[in-house]
Amino acid sequence: LYQATLDEKWLNKARVLANIAVQHFYDATSGMFYFTSDQHTGLIARKMEIMDNVIPSSNSSMAKSLFLLGNYYEDKNFTKIAIQMLNNVKDDMKRYGSGYSNWGILLLQQLSPLYEVVICGEDVCEKSLELYKNYIPNMIVAGSKGKSSLPMLVGRYKEGKTLIYVCENKTCKYPMETVKEAVGLMRN
Repeated sequence: LYQATLDEKWLNKARVLANIAVQHFYDATSGMFYFTSDQHTGLIARKMEIMDNVIPSSNSSMAKSLFLLGNYYEDKNFTKIAIQMLNNVKDDMKRYGSGYSNWGILLLQQLSPLYEVVICGEDVCEKSLELYKNYIPNMIVAGSKGKSSLPMLVGRYKEGKTLIYVCENKTCKYPMETVKEAVGLMRN
């Protein structure tokens, strides 16, 4: 929802929920998440949903979310948990790929460069909509009309301009003003 609206309240809410999930659902021994909270005392057993089906599994969804939040907030713990979760299922993915399709999206983000696209300035909404007209599967977008404390956006806002930064692993290319230039960098 954040990537569609660039409204940081959605990203902040996701972070709060992720912290609650880690606190009450995460099992450090297995490196996966239970389907139920540790506060549900009346349960006979706590299950872990790992394989994707028609609906992605709760663990694959959580791993992808933690990976994205880890990138947005530069939170190494979130990223570490997501990578560990993916490593837990890699061998199973080889044997039964269709049961791990949502995990495969996270694997793609590990094997290919993850483009971190930052757009700052008054025309952020227009530029992000134009950017989304291009299919770039391994991209996350952050943006703001003004200054922001979100780690990806700090120091990027320049008054009177709308600039686009294409970054990989927190290293950014020179700022540009057109979406066409940004897309060109990601397609090479």
